Amino acid sequence: MPRQAETNISNRVRVAVSQLGCKIFRNPVGFDNDRKVRYGLARGSPDLVGWLPIEITEKHLGMKLAVFVGIEVKGKNTAFKEHQRNFLNQIASDGGIAVLARGNADDAIRAINEIRQATEESRSGHIRGYVSDTQRRERKNTKLDD
Repeated sequence: MPRQAETNISNRVRVAVSQLGCKIFRNPVGFDNDRKVRYGLARGSPDLVGWLPIEITEKHLGMKLAVFVGIEVKGKNTAFKEHQRNFLNQIASDGGIAVLARGNADDAIRAINEIRQATEESRSGHIRGYVSDTQRRERKNTKLDD
């Protein structure tokens, strides 16, 4: 899938999850040959990163918890590389929201809504790492598979 198509998907995802209260930013990763410098978070880090503010337990009433969000954007047939999969798995295992948005914003919207709903219902203060359905289907034997 051409890069422009992924850019369009990424823009739709950013708008959609922002409307759900997520603070999300582009994270271009690469190497500038002219300046000989790497940029972005790290190799394998997702295309979009940010956080979702979530209110937690009664003890912490009124406080907000910023849950890290990592969204890897792929076209319908674009390869999901092992280092990208590993980065998203690490986000989820540490309690963050890890999403593979393939072809549209649906998985990202579902992930944010499920986390918001779960915390509003339970107010337990504990948030299990979230892995999108699309990513779960595409993963090979990882410790986070249900």
